[in-house]
Order: sequence, then structure tokens, then C-alpha cells
Amino acid sequence: MKHTDDIHSAAREQVRESGLRVTTARVRVLAELSASGGLLSHQDIEQRLGRHRIDRVTLYRVLDSLAEHGLVHRVAGNDRIWRFGVGRGATSGATAGAGASVARELHERHAHFQCSDCGKVVCLSEVAAGRALRVPRGYRAESVELTVRGRCPQCG
Repeated sequence: MKHTDDIHSAAREQVRESGLRVTTARVRVLAELSASGGLLSHQDIEQRLGRHRIDRVTLYRVLDSLAEHGLVHRVAGNDRIWRFGVGRGATSGATAGAGASVARELHERHAHFQCSDCGKVVCLSEVAAGRALRVPRGYRAESVELTVRGRCPQCG
């Protein structure tokens, strides 16, 4: 696992290359999402930030800006709670400097799994959500959200 300083440095670089202004809040939130290895709700992020916690309104704004610039993606669960995560491209730097549309496309083209007991959501990066679906002639798909629901290993 990467050292905390490495994760923060990578997050700072990704924010800079996305065209967003580099702020402490953006870097901390992106670093927490990168370190988590999964998807986190607003509340999860607040808890993980601990003593570096930022106010709730700022957190919402930071997450919106990171999502708009393709650095993170958001998934709505059955509980109507947004969860945010970074894709493999964002954590490895593969989308850095490639532009928001490319990064967003990478994030939106995979499925998710949500545990019906604990609510945990994980990316199923190996499941390409957009390739197998066809829309009727004359329609143009802009995004695909595919969520598999069931029980995670911890909930059995």
C-alpha cells in the first residue's frame, strides 16, 4: 500500500492536471477516496478525515467538483445515498491530463455491487456496463448505471 504522503502527492497532481484549483480540501478528499479502495458516502468521508474534517457544505462542493472533472464517480445506492470512488485510472494516474470526458467515460463504463445488508458498494471494474447494452435506433446513450445487488462476503 502506498504511503500517505505518496497518496496525497498523487491526489494533488491529479487535481492540478484536471484544471481544478488545488485546495487542501480537494486533495484530502481525493486522497481518502484513493486510499479507501472502495466507494464512500459523505458520512464515511467525514469520519475518515478525522481531525482534518471539513464542513459539510464544503465537502458536498468538493465532491461535486471532483465528479464534474472526472476524478471521481458517484453511485446512488438503494438507500438513496450517494457513494463516491475513484476508478483504477484515477488512482494510477492513467487519466491524469487526459481530460474530464475521458476520465468520466472510464468511470461510467463499469458496474457496481451493493450489499443488501450492510449497504457497502464496490466497483466491478471488470464488468463493462455500457458495451452489452443497445438503445433503440435514433437514441443516444450518455451514461449507464448497472448495480448488482446481493450479499457481500462479510454479510454472507
